[in-house]
Amino acid sequence: MSEFSNAAEDLGEYNAGTYNATTNPKGYSGVGGMDANWVPTLRAVATVANGISDLADQTQQAVTQIAAAQSTLTMTWDASTADADPGVGEVRASTATLTAGSYTLYVSTTDAAGAAATNTLAGYAASSSSVKGRLRLVKVGAPGTYVDLDVTGATTATGYRKVGVTYVAGPGGFAAGDALALGFVRTGDKGDTGPLPTIATTSATSLTIGTGSKTLTTAAALNLAVGANLMVASTAAPSNWMFGQITVIGGTSVTINVSTVGGSGTFAAWTVSGGGAGPSGPSGTNGTNGTNGAGAVWYGTSAGSANAQTLSGSLASLTGNPSVEFVAGYTNTGTLTLAVGSTAATAVYDAYGAALLGGEVVAGAKYVVTYDGTRWRLPGGTGNALKTVAPSLNTGVTPNELTVDFRFGHKASRTVTANLKIIPTFPVGGGVGVLDLTNAGAYTITFSTGKKTSGGAPVSFTTSGLDRLTFIGTDADYEVVTRKDIK
Repeated sequence: MSEFSNAAEDLGEYNAGTYNATTNPKGYSGVGGMDANWVPTLRAVATVANGISDLADQTQQAVTQIAAAQSTLTMTWDASTADADPGVGEVRASTATLTAGSYTLYVSTTDAAGAAATNTLAGYAASSSSVKGRLRLVKVGAPGTYVDLDVTGATTATGYRKVGVTYVAGPGGFAAGDALALGFVRTGDKGDTGPLPTIATTSATSLTIGTGSKTLTTAAALNLAVGANLMVASTAAPSNWMFGQITVIGGTSVTINVSTVGGSGTFAAWTVSGGGAGPSGPSGTNGTNGTNGAGAVWYGTSAGSANAQTLSGSLASLTGNPSVEFVAGYTNTGTLTLAVGSTAATAVYDAYGAALLGGEVVAGAKYVVTYDGTRWRLPGGTGNALKTVAPSLNTGVTPNELTVDFRFGHKASRTVTANLKIIPTFPVGGGVGVLDLTNAGAYTITFSTGKKTSGGAPVSFTTSGLDRLTFIGTDADYEVVTRKDIK
């Protein structure tokens, strides 16, 4: 039996007084119970008291160990850094450097002893605070080999948990296969949001708007401190205000150093607010407008002649690819040049880079041309394209008659399969027309009575291909300006 147990038994015997001088198995010094054995009784009391104290300490240690065991895991260190299940009873990190920055621990949901660690790991993310708790990884049997980490969260993965941590202290130094103890102390939950401070009230203090120190009494105490911003604006005319920082505050009395004001005057009814940013400053000066883009410049109606037109104006150079806008004074009958301002006469080509044949620029129509570095170019699209009309063929007469109504367009086309007479019509004010004929053999083309091509001869197709005829005329008469073989 222990000394504590013997002393406790002695106290029981002394107190009972059941022994006598004849029966004294303990060898007590006399009979009569505790009174006759006072000295040995005191010794027994002291021994029992010490034993009770030791028992209390042992109990507390056991409670502490049980509590610690509930938040401590035993794991084996895995030196890999891959985001994957580290294996049963193992832990690894997303980095080989454990003593700097933030990283992730990959912790098995089963500890090294084969026990489930799921509930313990769930506690790593249980706190509502941004830092969930403090985690220590320490090598078993080597307390100087450890790291302390702040836990910032934990997420679930199959067979393991991803624990976000930030390094706090410790030398680290774990090697693959080291037995580690993971001890976690949880942070308390984030506290409730406190009441908002009073930052708006009124004041009846008479003040004149101006910079410098101003003291006023408010209707309610402002829960603000020295250094906070304060806006004091006239209740009746808010465009009159003062803004500054609090220099003295106590109860309902507040003094501010006014740095910015708006308006003027003396007022005794103010709306007082604080805690926010100051008033907006005045708008900055507008920047200088950018240079206008180089659009087309208007040059009026062209002069000169049909195929050598001119425009008067200030243009002195073709550098920078200028564009000009004008109304054609003439209809071109062939290749065309244009002289703008003091620049030399320069060829005008179509949008595809081909020389004009005639009829592309029509008197009275408006055009925009752009210098491409070598020549003026008409734009693409339908803006300056010739509008197409469909000719009408009368096969009931010989030769067949092809009527082309250039009142509704400027271009037509037809495949010729027999001798053909062409009858064009034009608007009252005059116009031009282009007729493309694709011939399939040796056919003769004639016109209205008395009309021939330049040179006086009828048009004769001798080979297959494409021929282009250009007409100019009015409602009363017309001329065949050109015939061009473009086969």
